[in-house]
Amino acid sequence: VTAFNEIFLRSDSDQAALVNLTRRFNGASIAEDRIHCDGIMVSTAKGSSGWNRSYHGPMRSLDENVMIINGIGAPAGFRNGVYDAAAALTIAITN
Repeated sequence: VTAFNEIFLRSDSDQAALVNLTRRFNGASIAEDRIHCDGIMVSTAKGSSGWNRSYHGPMRSLDENVMIINGIGAPAGFRNGVYDAAAALTIAITN
C-alpha cells in the first residue's frame, strides 16, 4: 500500500484486539510484538505531525523517506518504530 499520510488497521470488533506485528526488512525479521490494542497506525513522515503525534509517535523531518508504526491504545511498553519506507511490513490482527 502506498500512503501519503497514514493508514489505520484495526479489529472489526469494538474491543481491543490481540495484534501480532512482525516487521521485516529485506525479508529478515527485525522486530516482533504481540500486544493488546485498538489497532495499528502506519504513517509517513509527512503524516507524522497529526495522528502519529497524538499516539506519542516521533516527529520526523518531512524529507525523510520513512514509515512510523504506532499502537493505538497500546500499553505503555509498546515501542513505536521508525523504519525505511522500503521495509516490508506484515501485520496480523486477531480477536
